[in-house]
Parts: sequence; structure tokens; C-alpha cells
Amino acid sequence: MPETITITNYSDKDFAHPQFTAIRPGETKSRRVRSVDLDRYDDDFSHFAAAGVVVSFDNIVPKGVVEANGAHTATADDRLVILTASGTVTLPKLADVPQGHRITVAYKDGQGASTVDADGSETIDGQPNLTIPAAGQSVRLRKDSETNWARA
Repeated sequence: MPETITITNYSDKDFAHPQFTAIRPGETKSRRVRSVDLDRYDDDFSHFAAAGVVVSFDNIVPKGVVEANGAHTATADDRLVILTASGTVTLPKLADVPQGHRITVAYKDGQGASTVDADGSETIDGQPNLTIPAAGQSVRLRKDSETNWARA
């Protein structure tokens, strides 16, 4: 059974968790805990991932968290895309995700800017793409219509 909980905050806001003091953006904290039924918490882990926070037990990363080395085409299952090098993330088609669906793109490592592209003629805040200027920054998005992603 799991014995170590690790939380990494890829978002741009502090994250509060009852097992830890505030976890600042870019910070990782670990702590030994009693055994946990992982299946019971799987939906919670996906919810955290959509907010840009990875909660893992014994280095088992929850579903919905993807690391990409440069380029990635996101699917409807992705909640957090962690870029380990500069590149482009293409968002899933809006028709494939439910209203209110959230996804975070975190630019962890790399030189220069990274880009988040909407699929086809879809938009992000009315634009075809947005830029994450530098490593250590992230953007959280939610589906707000059938044609647009909005910053969450």
C-alpha cells in the first residue's frame, strides 16, 4: 500500500492541502502517510490535475497527467499537460469534452516561449492560440462554449 504522498504545484497559485502547509507554485512536497485506497480518490486526483497540481502516491501519477517533451496533442482525458521542453500543445476538440471541462498546461522546463493552440477554427479567449512566455509558468483553461476555451 502507498506510504508516501507527493504533491507538485504546477499552477500559478498557492495550493492548500490538509497534510501540508501551503505549497507554492513550482514547489514539491512529500510526506509519509498511512495506507490509502487509491481507487477511492482517483476522481479527486483528476480534479487536482485540472487545477495544475499533481498528487501522487509512491510515484504513481494519476490518470489525466501527461508529460510532453516539446509537442503534444491533448485528448479529452488530459487534465494536466506538463511541458518538459518548449513546444506546442494542441487542445482537444471542444466537441469531445463536456461543458466546463478544465485543462492546465504547465511549462516546466525549456528555453523561450511555448504555445497552446486551439483545434482547427476553435479559439482561446477569442484567439487561435496563446503563448506561455517562459518556463515555470502555466495556463488553466476551461471550455466555455462550443467554439472557445477561456482562461479559468
